[in-house]
Amino acid sequence: GDSPECRILYFGSPNCKPCLIYGPKVQKWAEEYGIKLTQYVDLKDPGAFEDHGVKSMPTVILQKKGADGKYEEVYRQSGADNLGLKEAIETHCVEAAGG
Repeated sequence: GDSPECRILYFGSPNCKPCLIYGPKVQKWAEEYGIKLTQYVDLKDPGAFEDHGVKSMPTVILQKKGADGKYEEVYRQSGADNLGLKEAIETHCVEAAGG
């Protein structure tokens, strides 16, 4: 199912070992849940790191579109926490089946 209300921002680096393991997982979940994923790399996108106050890698930010059409941060995780993001997606982005 497509989830246009949510998007994932992923901050990583090719020199960061945990990123190499965690990055593909984030990608897989984004595909699984139909969520747009934007990936930022420290060397290419330093501005994005600053804008979002990202100090360590990997960092993942889950944003959800509010009533005003603006994206708000609903979850942030620094470090390769395996299931936190998945749980956050299910909490904030997946419609409960059967109401």
